[in-house]
Amino acid sequence: MKSLGDLLVMGRIHALVTDLAPPGASGRYLVIFGTGWGIALTLTPVLGTRLLAHAGTTALWSAMAALCPLLAALHLRVTPEPARSPQRRASRERRSTKPVAAPNLRR
Repeated sequence: MKSLGDLLVMGRIHALVTDLAPPGASGRYLVIFGTGWGIALTLTPVLGTRLLAHAGTTALWSAMAALCPLLAALHLRVTPEPARSPQRRASRERRSTKPVAAPNLRR
């Protein structure tokens, strides 16, 4: 199930992170995002298992049911509207297809 979710979501998430980055900083934004994602993938099983062992399945599922809408609302709050709009993505795609001049390597 996780692999299917990754397949459907990760491409869009990387595009969103790149859209949110200022020009020339997309690499740094992607590194920070990837590091945060890795930390989350490491801590989630540990913390989820501890919660399950100490509080039971009802507490685990209730915590997840409360966190998901809260995090979705937070995501919409912190993501600027232009990054979510199709017009901005289209304009960035047009800019990225321009040919880049090769550097002059002659001395």
